[in-house]
Amino acid sequence: MSESAILTVKQYGLDPNLAIKSFFKDPDWVLKTAVGGVWNASSLLLMFFLNIYPVLIPIIFTLWAINTGYILRVMRTRLRDPEGVLPAWNDWQDLFVSGMSWLAIVTGVIIVFLFLGATNLLIASILSAIKQYTQLFALWMSASIIFLLAFSLLTNLVLVATMANFAQEENTMAAFAFFKVLKRILKRPGDFVAAWMLGIGIQALSIILPACTIIGIFFLPSTIFAGQLIASSLLAQAWASAETAATGSLSGDDLKTPDSANQSASTPTIGDTPTSSGSINTSTKTKQPEKPKSNSTTEGDKADSE
Repeated sequence: MSESAILTVKQYGLDPNLAIKSFFKDPDWVLKTAVGGVWNASSLLLMFFLNIYPVLIPIIFTLWAINTGYILRVMRTRLRDPEGVLPAWNDWQDLFVSGMSWLAIVTGVIIVFLFLGATNLLIASILSAIKQYTQLFALWMSASIIFLLAFSLLTNLVLVATMANFAQEENTMAAFAFFKVLKRILKRPGDFVAAWMLGIGIQALSIILPACTIIGIFFLPSTIFAGQLIASSLLAQAWASAETAATGSLSGDDLKTPDSANQSASTPTIGDTPTSSGSINTSTKTKQPEKPKSNSTTEGDKADSE
């Protein structure tokens, strides 16, 4: 684990270069990304047969859950070590359970959003049917569109931050700790907004750039998954910096980098003596009084002088 990288992320916030470099630093990043790409491609292929075989729906959600669980695992790994390699594809049951739990939460949020949209459309249709309120129809629709757009953007921001808390705590109740998430966002709003926007941009590029070539289209499932992994690393950095801001200033152990620790250990000050454990004792030395000579030694000196 690189202590300097953790110090940089916690103290200074986002580091997009670190997120990208740590992704390609893993010697097995191609294989690990390809596995997620296979699950994406398989789920996309099965969706074309839903009209004929509706029984494929559980299989599709299972593939989505496994990929989502791996994204959560990457986020959890980045919270512990921003420079670490990508986690291994193992413990499939854990990937499925965590991924399916998060998909259920996202589905609930989508249902709430659809309910609000349907309610606004119902009110708008009632206003349009009443002649006295026909002028309010356009005003209501404009306000509804602005409200739903702002609500969806804010919900998306809170949802991605909640995903970081869910990945860190590893329990379902963490997905409903909205007050905790809002407090963290308010601690470092710039980091969260930047991580959110950069994540959207990276995922958009992971779709647009491969689609520009015929060969790249076949790699779209893998490039989309790679964009999701890099975006999750950025979100983990934002959560780590907000966690430091919420808990207070960095401790002395966090502020001491390995270089400074080695330098202080290799350059002892005057009066320092190494202890048995290897540490340096910086206590002030006091001059010990000389012991008086014994009587036998004094008599011997007198005999020598005579």
